[in-house]
Amino acid sequence: MKWYEFTIKTNRDNEDLLTYILYDIGAKGLEIIDNDTINEVISQKDKWDFIDIEINQNLNEFILIKSYFSEVDDIEKIKSLIEEEIGKKDLGSISINIRDESEWAENWKAFFNTLRIGNNIIIKPSWEKHKPNDRDIVIELDPGMAFGTGMHETTYMCGQALENLNLQGKTVFDIGCGSGILSIIAAKLGANRVIGVDLDLTSVEIANRNIVDNQVNSIVEIRHGDLLSQIDEKADLIVMNIVAEVVANTIPILNEYLVENGIFVCSGIIDSKKDIVLDSLNKNDFEILEIKNMNDWICIVAKRR
Repeated sequence: MKWYEFTIKTNRDNEDLLTYILYDIGAKGLEIIDNDTINEVISQKDKWDFIDIEINQNLNEFILIKSYFSEVDDIEKIKSLIEEEIGKKDLGSISINIRDESEWAENWKAFFNTLRIGNNIIIKPSWEKHKPNDRDIVIELDPGMAFGTGMHETTYMCGQALENLNLQGKTVFDIGCGSGILSIIAAKLGANRVIGVDLDLTSVEIANRNIVDNQVNSIVEIRHGDLLSQIDEKADLIVMNIVAEVVANTIPILNEYLVENGIFVCSGIIDSKKDIVLDSLNKNDFEILEIKNMNDWICIVAKRR
């Protein structure tokens, strides 16, 4: 399959807004490239068949946001929508390339290596070997085009938060589940029922494959839908790793889906947007238990009163 790669060069302050816009338009995957990413590529260049010439530049205060749409999408409409959003808010410049799926799928693996989250959670790419210690909880992952390897700060902090909570026998909702990584972590940490939901059909397919590969498909159920629209019960814990605006707008209805004293873990929040989430939590009678910060990304743990 061919994929259309829309690359936006923008100020790093626009990352959160553009991420929201691109996913709202229907992007099947996003890739953020900054100076740290370039240095990582250079350090592992022996693993690559090629490197885009555009990422050899010094980005400094700029980043590149690459979004992917499949050849079956209405590319002309998508192009017009992206150009309109970028133009009216002066968010940057855009270029378009066509990529073969096999090319994309193989080369991004240079970025994804075995990762430890918290004390005992090991995220292992399906193509790597790892010898765990006795207490390690190993999750084998092949994220494909879905968001969620654990390497992004937001996923990493959500995983840490889950490890620090008691999930034994609990019901967990993972909203915007992507690759299913947080759903799998919750199941491995003792949850007895996990529902993951994602609007992207590709993510649902990938998440279902990952839960089978990790032998938690008797605990985890992946549903296709928008946020909480496919859920009609309550959880002991809800984790939502999306973007600040979506998180803030969802908080007012969480009482319908979260038990009393239930826990809400949310991320996908850039530091400059944390106040809109905190304000929404405070207005809806949540107690803030913890605020984590990693490279200007925020993760908030709160409790329903």
